[in-house]
Amino acid sequence: MTEHVPNEVLETILQHAVSIPSDTFEAWSTPSTFAGTPPSTISDILLVSRRWHDLAMPFLYESAILRRGSQVARLARSANISNERGVKRGTYLRRLRVEGGYGGRLKQLLGVAPNIDTLFIGFDISLNDSSAGLRRALQRINPSSLFLQATFGPHSTASNTMSLYAAVAGALTTWTNVKRIITSPKFVFGNSVVPPLSDVPTLEFVSMTTHTAGMNLERSVLESILWNRSVKTIQIRDGVNWLARNSRFTLPACARGRFMLGEGNNAVRWSDFPPEDVTLAAPASTLPDLPDKIWAHILGYATYFDGFYEPSTGGLGFFMSTYPKLNVTRKNIILVHRRFWRLGLPYLYSIPYLSTWSAVLGFAARIQASPELAAHVRVLDIGKNVVLPHPIVILTPLVNLVCVSDPRIVVLPALDRSIPAGERSPLEYAVQALPASASISSRNFLNFTSLRELTLHGSIGGELDNEHTSALPRLERLGLIDPGAGMFEVFCPMSLPALRHLAFSIDRARDAEGFLRTHGSKLETLSLHGRLGEDDTSLPVLDSCPNVSELHLLSEELPDRIPFVSTSAPHAALQKVVCPSFTINVPGYHDAELRRWIAFIAFLASHKSKLPALEEFRIHKLDWPEHSFAYSVSKYSVLASDLHELGVALSDKDGTRWARFYPTPWSRL
Repeated sequence: MTEHVPNEVLETILQHAVSIPSDTFEAWSTPSTFAGTPPSTISDILLVSRRWHDLAMPFLYESAILRRGSQVARLARSANISNERGVKRGTYLRRLRVEGGYGGRLKQLLGVAPNIDTLFIGFDISLNDSSAGLRRALQRINPSSLFLQATFGPHSTASNTMSLYAAVAGALTTWTNVKRIITSPKFVFGNSVVPPLSDVPTLEFVSMTTHTAGMNLERSVLESILWNRSVKTIQIRDGVNWLARNSRFTLPACARGRFMLGEGNNAVRWSDFPPEDVTLAAPASTLPDLPDKIWAHILGYATYFDGFYEPSTGGLGFFMSTYPKLNVTRKNIILVHRRFWRLGLPYLYSIPYLSTWSAVLGFAARIQASPELAAHVRVLDIGKNVVLPHPIVILTPLVNLVCVSDPRIVVLPALDRSIPAGERSPLEYAVQALPASASISSRNFLNFTSLRELTLHGSIGGELDNEHTSALPRLERLGLIDPGAGMFEVFCPMSLPALRHLAFSIDRARDAEGFLRTHGSKLETLSLHGRLGEDDTSLPVLDSCPNVSELHLLSEELPDRIPFVSTSAPHAALQKVVCPSFTINVPGYHDAELRRWIAFIAFLASHKSKLPALEEFRIHKLDWPEHSFAYSVSKYSVLASDLHELGVALSDKDGTRWARFYPTPWSRL
């Protein structure tokens, strides 16, 4: 097929196919990198033909990423093999990244790879790694770029880490080509590495974060680097943090010109910023003559936290800040001037910051006393750490409310009654906890044509009718948690053309039968709340939901079976089971969690034939092992292997799948 392709063209193609991209090679590790990165099969390209093998070999060995001792051993053996011209494969190696497997084999590899130009060293060392004698091996190479990585957390051992610091420090004094040193966000220079930084004769560029710059206690990292006259640029990648905390560092004024704050197109010299003690001229007594529209945008940025919320966009991407004086600052901004008050008040009330019980009471009283203020409110939420003695019921018309995400703030069904005739509510997202005696009917939702997500806790179904089938035309997610009698019947006659997700309590499965027969074929996700009882899964619920691809089990502990599978026909669409609360790291409960897991796996093994498309089991509290020793003692390694044997992948809350499987000596019981 490629016989007539010239070698030069084929070489270029193979180079792109087998080389490790720079972005991949230089990317900082995350907790899931070790177990979540699948083994590479790129070397299979060399098996196509002898010609492909010979042309691709130099590019395949140009770079390597090593995370386990077995990988280091295989590469060390292979790098020592010579071709027919007597050239060892190790001479092709230009970029080497080592995150594990420190020991004798690594020293052998460095001995046959003298042309390494970029060296990436990981300091999160396993207990079974050893950096003894590594300094001499490192002195055999002479890289120009050095990457130093340590991830945050207590996963490295002090003795091994200190030994590796010493090896790197000893090599730094002998390397004559090092021009760049780049450190990971949480890297900390060991005490032995700091002094040599002032003596590297060719060092021109050092990149770090504010965390790295300020974490060494015995001697300032920055002081050592600044003593090195060859260093032209010290990059602080998180420039905003640096500007906020640079008072911690005592640096000469002349050093500012060597600092670059930020990265990429946002990088600027520190010397471009005015000194902190500069005396500014007194501000003008009058405000700049700007249109109200411009001032409104300025005040929007000034009074909204963690980003600018533009009411006209209807965006709901907000985050409740925990800064205790946030509301004081926001209020003081609009108190500066009458014009600020007039233009800024809508933004202040658009997304109120409610961090205490007294703040909740005060806010509720103000908006209930003033319909004008209530009209500004678009988002209602309360911090999860705020304790409310009882729910807050708001009866005032919130005619512009878009989101109420805390069930402790009750706005339904009063909100429906406050909407003027002929108008519709902009409400898009609502979570409500209603009294068990509260009666809900379909006519209560006629004015909520924009509602996309609705979750109701409690309440009972009111008067039934078939006259309001067009209610909730955009509803995508419906949740009925611990509903009273008749609640499913309220929604059953509606057409609900956009419905894709249903959540309900498992013990109400029989009440949901009629609703599922009507709307089950629309569903893509099914969320089940509550613990399983002996008779809770006797109904063939999944038969009414042929297109469900995700099943969420929202009980506090892992059930010993997947609900409704044993009593339903084979389900060809179910691909993912999500158990957000499952964990095996609760102190004192390891055995109980593992026994539930064994029961769950036994059920899955006996019923996997009924779930041919099932490929993922997702949990939210997955403690990823970050090196080979952690893998060997991690209980999640066994869980991942159990699922892998059934053709199912274990994944975390972000969907990153466990992709590496090695034998471990650990027993489940």
